[in-house]
Amino acid sequence: MKGDATSGAKSALDTLYRTALESSGKWDDTDFVDDFRSILGVILVARNPLPDSAIDSLLGPDSLRPSMHTISSLACVLQPSPTVRVLHPSFADFLMDRERCGRDIWYIDKDLHNHLLAVRCLERLDGALKRNICGLRLCPKDNRGELSQDLAYPCMFWIEHICTITDDSAFKIVNQLNEFLHRHLLHWLEAMSILKRSRETITLLDSLLSWVKVCSFLSYDVSLLSSYTIGSLFIPNRSV
Repeated sequence: MKGDATSGAKSALDTLYRTALESSGKWDDTDFVDDFRSILGVILVARNPLPDSAIDSLLGPDSLRPSMHTISSLACVLQPSPTVRVLHPSFADFLMDRERCGRDIWYIDKDLHNHLLAVRCLERLDGALKRNICGLRLCPKDNRGELSQDLAYPCMFWIEHICTITDDSAFKIVNQLNEFLHRHLLHWLEAMSILKRSRETITLLDSLLSWVKVCSFLSYDVSLLSSYTIGSLFIPNRSV
């Protein structure tokens, strides 16, 4: 009642999480630490919970070990299936606060991992999107396309992750974004239609355009992206 209850509860939770991590992790193993940070980074910043197979796909070929190898070691704080998620939101708060978690090997930098996931979403889409990705035909009428979850997630959320980048690290993604839009913009629109999310594309592209305008002072390439890649394709036709 004097204001100590909340801080006391937080302190007790922090102690509980530190104890759980210390007892379940192999913190003297650099491979385990690297896996922990990359996997928890995806889990904590993902807009929707993902199965371990989708996490593996988004982590890309640089990840030599299946994510479940690490996730299963952390069953005291993670739900492993059907999708991987933290058992309680307070654990996410604990990991994303450097002072609370108390160790750099546990700290998850939200901005950094949003940037990394944005890059990985673009890489996944760049390697998979193509014209008529599901091989659909005009007939028969019951033709149905379906995208795997590890491809559906980046289709739906790559723009959201990019729009979280607000510092000079935007430099690092501009060229990749420019190439992606020139090569795969129509393929992405097709994929969103297959996911029955085509209505969201204009709103998402508006968000991307706003981000480009905010970041346009960073480089000439971003200015070109704003003027030609997005604006010339969509803004003039908005009334149609």
